[in-house]
Amino acid sequence: MQIKAPSLIVIVVACILAPTFAGSQGGAPLFPARPGFGAQAAAAAGPMRLSAALRSCLAAIGCRLVDGSNPAALRAASSDRLWAKLYSSQVPLAVVFPRSAQHVAKAVKCARQAGVKVTARSGGGSFLGYSVRAGTVTVDLTDLGRVTVAPNKVSVAVEAGALLGRVYYDTWKQAGEGYAVVAGTCPNVGVAGHILSGGFSYISPQFGLACDSLLSLEMVTAAGQVVTASRSQNPELFAASCGGGGGNFGIATRFLLKLHQVPRTYTLATVQIDSRHGLDFLMHWQSKVLAAASPSLWCEINLRSRGRVSALFAMAGNSLALNNELRRLGVLNSPWLPGSSLPRASVQELSWTKMTVVAAGSKAPNRTVEALLDSAYALSRRDYFMEKSWFVSKALPRQAYANIFGAIDAAGAAVSIETIAQRSAVHRPGSNDTAFPWRNAMFRLKAARRTTKQSDIPMLSKAVQAVQKVVAPLLPGQPAYLGYLDEGASANPLLSYYGPNLGWLEQVKSKWDPTGYFSTNPLAIPRASAQG
Repeated sequence: MQIKAPSLIVIVVACILAPTFAGSQGGAPLFPARPGFGAQAAAAAGPMRLSAALRSCLAAIGCRLVDGSNPAALRAASSDRLWAKLYSSQVPLAVVFPRSAQHVAKAVKCARQAGVKVTARSGGGSFLGYSVRAGTVTVDLTDLGRVTVAPNKVSVAVEAGALLGRVYYDTWKQAGEGYAVVAGTCPNVGVAGHILSGGFSYISPQFGLACDSLLSLEMVTAAGQVVTASRSQNPELFAASCGGGGGNFGIATRFLLKLHQVPRTYTLATVQIDSRHGLDFLMHWQSKVLAAASPSLWCEINLRSRGRVSALFAMAGNSLALNNELRRLGVLNSPWLPGSSLPRASVQELSWTKMTVVAAGSKAPNRTVEALLDSAYALSRRDYFMEKSWFVSKALPRQAYANIFGAIDAAGAAVSIETIAQRSAVHRPGSNDTAFPWRNAMFRLKAARRTTKQSDIPMLSKAVQAVQKVVAPLLPGQPAYLGYLDEGASANPLLSYYGPNLGWLEQVKSKWDPTGYFSTNPLAIPRASAQG
């Protein structure tokens, strides 16, 4: 299926290079770890060589195994497959590629018996590179990536090694158009990390976070047992897995997700607003659009240099429906967009599946549905990057936006805002019904900078910290999105990610991982007992 590539794609193509981790450059941390977190990571590190006994145990599982006997192959199977190029210097003891939950369980038992910790990897997208840790065994779920739509098309079973592009493609192949999984716009992101962090999507306003569509999940515990969690079975583990992060309580191996019926047509459009009206538009959007926008409308706003703004809209329905909605919200027939309809060149009507391809910005030429499967293309273009995020629950003052524009001009940050309008389905669950705590947020703000030049790496932190300096005083505790993991999220990153839910999440951690076996992530949820 051939898909015409419209000019509007330009603002979303960055997603193909949107990994999710941080780490070290040249073997030493580029940005110092926060007190306690670096020490925890060091304490978690095990031996630097795979013992003969552990190798024999892992080899007996019967799945693919790569270890230090071939250093080049080990690096290719581990750090070279991390999206975060900035933090891709660490190499584990070995990488094991299970093909079933039972294989995962055996790998956990082998490693634990040898006194070695394991780290799970779904897509390798951690912004901090935490799916590869020195002294541990990486359990790479790549070979555990099947996607199966139920015959009645009400659900889809997704194994934890699938990438989002595979989920979209296989769902389309098996269910046809008119059915969708709630998931993000970047095809190279692993489904496990995405769902377990919460998961935002173009259709989140209609259906909530990706984890809100979770019906059940399968997980391997620290004891090497395969368990199932749902609303009726192990409900506390189920709730903790919706925004509680990957690898905190065990290794997720399979998800059963609700499959949603969606309209046959979606409309995608980009508009540009010049510097004369940028601040006025932002204030109107914040005061009027967020309060009244239809759940059928998704919006991302990008703040540009010199006070310019671009806005990406995705609407369930045709272009007439989008124009009507934007007129109703005062976006059209306004000083910033004086016309009664969007410029025709900025609009394209697409099926849901085609929109996922266009929004992904996969291969620039010849965008076909099969481009959703081309993760190698994105990996070959990985760069150095840093990102920070904040959830904003109260309107920001006009001067704050002016200061953000100043930070953009001074330090070169890229700033985007994803709308979580008042009528969005994200708000339906209570703030402590699941691990994801920021249900009342108005929008998610993100600052980023990326470069292909190693010499420009010091500019990354300068850019994002310039924005942080503006917004931090306005956001107590600096609420942040776990999918954009950042040790410098605030003075207490765990509270930034989990807020008031941290206490009961520590209790869940104590129950399912009583010895703290899954703690190679420096930002892992601690056990309640560890806090006294």
